[in-house]
Amino acid sequence: MQSHITGKRAAAQDAYYMKLSLDKRIRFVHEYLLAKIWYSAQIFPIPIDGMRELNTTISWYLWRGEIFRVPLSTLQRSRDAGGWNLTNVWAKSRALFIRRLRAQGQRVGTVTAAWMAKWNILTEVQNPPYPGLIPAALGYISEYVLDAAYIQNQGITESVSTYKKKIYSTLQTLSNAASTIQEI
Repeated sequence: MQSHITGKRAAAQDAYYMKLSLDKRIRFVHEYLLAKIWYSAQIFPIPIDGMRELNTTISWYLWRGEIFRVPLSTLQRSRDAGGWNLTNVWAKSRALFIRRLRAQGQRVGTVTAAWMAKWNILTEVQNPPYPGLIPAALGYISEYVLDAAYIQNQGITESVSTYKKKIYSTLQTLSNAASTIQEI
């Protein structure tokens, strides 16, 4: 995962010299810089340091020395709310990871399904189980447990893409709430 993140910084530096408007730079971020990240994020969650590095790279690329800058959280708002629909990297990576882990947990015979059955985290849990119950080496499952408490299971008639959007919007709301609390 770290090599993908480091490679994104180099790609952003290479693309730095292209004269693009803000909307084209955001499109470049979505379609090029983050493409491999989405694939990897389904398997392992992005570490906090990696997330910080990605956000710094995206911010550096988007603003490229401009005097007037706005926070990424403002750009992540919908266009109706005064933003540019920039993808919230933390929320999307977590949404992809949660969806993939839930799918693996429902497959019979997988190691992930056995672990999830052992700690009884297959079903929706109102209060997450005590985090110390899961070994530190399986930290990604602990992270899943904490996030999954806020996300409903996929409905019977709900498509995978609709479900991913629901997970993303829930996590984006949590991310916005956390950033608001940090500002206070």
